[in-house]
Amino acid sequence: MIRFALVIIISVQTLSACSNTKMSHEKNQNSKVISNSQNVSDSCTRCDILTVKNTESHINELKYTNLHRFLYTFSKDCSKNIEYSEYSNEMLFKVFEKYPEQLINCMSKEKDLDIDYILLELSTPLLDINGKVIYEKVQNASGDKLIKEKILEALKKAIDY
Repeated sequence: MIRFALVIIISVQTLSACSNTKMSHEKNQNSKVISNSQNVSDSCTRCDILTVKNTESHINELKYTNLHRFLYTFSKDCSKNIEYSEYSNEMLFKVFEKYPEQLINCMSKEKDLDIDYILLELSTPLLDINGKVIYEKVQNASGDKLIKEKILEALKKAIDY
C-alpha cells in the first residue's frame, strides 16, 4: 500500500515538475515539431530525477517533448549528484535504444541541450549496456549527420569502456 502511494506521489510530482503550459507545441508525434526549447527550459530544471523517473515509467510512449525534457536534465553540474547521475546514465542508454532517430533530431534542433555532457554520458556507461545494438540502431537512423557521428563516436567509446 505504501509503495502504491509512493508511485502516485512521484507521478503527480513528475507531471507537475515539468508541466508544459502550452502543449500545442507537441503538434506532431513523429518529432517534426517546432522547437519548444523555451517552454522546456522555463519549466524544467537540470539534474531533475523526477523527469528521469517519468521517462522510465513512460518509456514505450515518449513523444518529442518528453525526450527533450529528459535530455534537458543532463548537465555537467549533475555529476555531483550521484543518485541522478547513475539513474540518468542508465536511462540514457535505454532511451537511445528505443528512440535513436528522435534523439538525433532533438539533439540537433534544441539549442538548450548540453550536447557535450550528453555525449560524455554516452561514452561512459555505468552499467552493462546493449552497446552494439544501440550503435547499430543509431547507425541505421536518419538525422543530422554531424550529431549522429558524434553519438556513434561516443558509443564506440562506451563499447570499449
